[in-house]
Amino acid sequence: RMEQELLRAYYSFVFPADLLWKWLSYGGSKSYVCRRELAFILKIGTEEVFRRYLSYESPEALRTDIVHQVPLRMEIGAVYTHDPRQKANYDSFAPAERELVFDIDMDSYNRTRLCCTGADICKRCWPLMNAAMQILDDVLRKDFGFSHLLWVYSGRRGVHCWVADKRARLMSNEVREAIVANINIFTGGAETASQIPMAAALYPSVKRAAREVALPAFENFYLPAQELFANKEICGIVIRMLPEVIQQEVTEVWETHGCSEAGISAKKWVALKAIVQRVQKKKPFQVDPILSVALLFMYPRLDANVSTSKIHLLKAPFCIHPGTGKVCVPVPLDQLVTFDPFELPTLQGIIKTTLQERKDEGNTVNICERVGLKGAVDAMTAFIDNLEKEEPEKRT
Repeated sequence: RMEQELLRAYYSFVFPADLLWKWLSYGGSKSYVCRRELAFILKIGTEEVFRRYLSYESPEALRTDIVHQVPLRMEIGAVYTHDPRQKANYDSFAPAERELVFDIDMDSYNRTRLCCTGADICKRCWPLMNAAMQILDDVLRKDFGFSHLLWVYSGRRGVHCWVADKRARLMSNEVREAIVANINIFTGGAETASQIPMAAALYPSVKRAAREVALPAFENFYLPAQELFANKEICGIVIRMLPEVIQQEVTEVWETHGCSEAGISAKKWVALKAIVQRVQKKKPFQVDPILSVALLFMYPRLDANVSTSKIHLLKAPFCIHPGTGKVCVPVPLDQLVTFDPFELPTLQGIIKTTLQERKDEGNTVNICERVGLKGAVDAMTAFIDNLEKEEPEKRT
């Protein structure tokens, strides 16, 4: 009951329904935005109930309904050929538009992090998400030519990316599958990834990601923070992915270092680089083993199913994650490298501040600023402003 009342207060006074509506309408008509599916996860008694195919005529109608129903979570779906509420009346009901979306979760990195497992995160492993955002943002802009990307913290263990360019929204499932296949470099699924095919490692975008993001992030922070090479299983994964010609030598050299000495990961890394450099002078490797190791740990692991189907739902920005009480905040583009989810306010803190400020209510944007969500609101506003700079025919 207490949780519901906190959520009701958040939806009433803080949740920026106008901003969300402004984005999802893309400057279009009422008939356009009414074809957008929203979905609620509601708490009814002890049960969680999933309600799909909701739609609204205005931001006021949306806010009124979420204040009334108090969803634990709100998700965004496709723009359909008809109003989702009337889907039973149409044989031709089908998704017409959908942002190209990406979902990256920390539990896909379980084999390559030692600090946490599952949905847990900490400051030692969060740089994986910072690197993933940098790499995917760069690929989508430079290699696919997209301009309108919204990055959102999922509220717990990962990040979402919404590509809102019109040509992205109109893409078929087949084209989405092709894009994901082009970006993904791992075999055997993201969670069990331990090899990078040679062809993938030779892609210009992948080599650029390795040199500009993956290698610096791996060397300068992730490797020493995790002490990866103090773990025998991790050492085995790395050695098995190296060219056969150096596997035996690396194994022997690393065994002389052991696993318990402080700073052992950095020493083993230096030894590996020295072996690679010496052997490369005689016969260069087609794929740089050092870059491949960095990619194995730092390259984004995509949930392909989220990206390849237009009917897949994804959590709306500014929702509250029911497990952590944190807001699913948009991430400013200039903070992809430094964004820290551990500094975000929680639902209880937000409502405490909001109630103290009720004597000076203002609008929801001002309230958002006062409860520690200014950066998120600014990021969302900048994203929408850039969309609105497009010619109307390119937006809707």
